[in-house]
Amino acid sequence: MLIEGPSKARAENLTGRSERNEIVHVAHAADLGLVGQLVDVEIVQALKHSLLGKLCAQARERIRGSGEPRPKRTLPIVTGGTL
Repeated sequence: MLIEGPSKARAENLTGRSERNEIVHVAHAADLGLVGQLVDVEIVQALKHSLLGKLCAQARERIRGSGEPRPKRTLPIVTGGTL
């Protein structure tokens, strides 16, 4: 999932979007500096309008193992052409 930013409901959670564009709240991840990054998340609960997840063990190990922050991924800007 792509981490978009802090959760509006709970300060300790982050919010992002899954591959299917579903809103996913990641529990207890606000202090990890993951905004703008793609991470693996295990879904633990389906809520009325969103999902609740937690970082997979492999994702947590990658975050702890890298002593420096990862570079942010960017999407190319496409200009020209008409729709």
